Amino acid sequence: MAALEPSGLTRRTMLIGAAAMLAAGAVAPRAAGTAGTVPQIRSVAARGSELIALTADASTDDNYALQTLTVDGQGQAALGPALPMALPADFHPHSIAARAATIWVTGVIELAADRARPGLVRILSGRAAYVALPVPEQIRSGAATAIALPGEGTIAVAVEGSPDEHLALISRSHLAVSADDGRTWTHRPLADGLGEGYGTALADTGSGLFAVVAAYDGAQTVYTGAAEAPLTTAVTLPDAGRPMAVVSSDAYVSVFSERSGAVHEARFHPGGAALESLADCGCAGEIVAVQGRPGAWIEYDDTAVRTRGL
Repeated sequence: MAALEPSGLTRRTMLIGAAAMLAAGAVAPRAAGTAGTVPQIRSVAARGSELIALTADASTDDNYALQTLTVDGQGQAALGPALPMALPADFHPHSIAARAATIWVTGVIELAADRARPGLVRILSGRAAYVALPVPEQIRSGAATAIALPGEGTIAVAVEGSPDEHLALISRSHLAVSADDGRTWTHRPLADGLGEGYGTALADTGSGLFAVVAAYDGAQTVYTGAAEAPLTTAVTLPDAGRPMAVVSSDAYVSVFSERSGAVHEARFHPGGAALESLADCGCAGEIVAVQGRPGAWIEYDDTAVRTRGL
């Protein structure tokens, strides 16, 4: 693969409002040109033929909502009405996935102004309730970030954070997996020593899980394997930047990353072997995978929301 340029991104560590910042940590800072009137689209999931977006106010990083997303014949997308929901008052959402009538929402439970823990919410018939999500002893402050649904009844959630309960940063990443729709869980470490890491991106490839973890210096490590077993290290790429989205298709897995304000795409075999690095993928703004739709993603900036593969 071609050499990748160093990331120009920086991270914030000691934070006031730890929960909100941890919830936003893996998507902020945003790519160049994405601050404007269009709401932040944190995550998108397919529920049957319906597309649902988790959004946040572009200027305040809060006022979260679940909104329908419609696509016209030219691939332009528009946010529709908000779905009825009432998230717990102390919960800050990060990512969503959907299966049948259920929407799963990862995020952060705010314990105090400088303390937060990973959380998972189940929404069914407009009612939201916490799911008992195990948190490793090594993560005393953190967030539940990426989510994938790799099989019937199976849920995989990236649980990230720090062993310091008063420090809002991602220094290690774990994977929590349930095989019975969230009733019981197992967890296993993915990576530690991340410094002020950029967070984990996760996808279901159809044959297993594909995870990308990025350290403070932009080095990305790819992990692959079956959801019910520990993932194995496939490849490490130095100076790859902040992973925004992992998009799996029949032919390959794309990892979209921001590096020095530009969007880059790297392609991998589903087993993790690197195929090629594309210096310019023709993308603009922030890239968000569409959970439940192989090969599909959206890209948005301050003027429009565009779709690919839908």
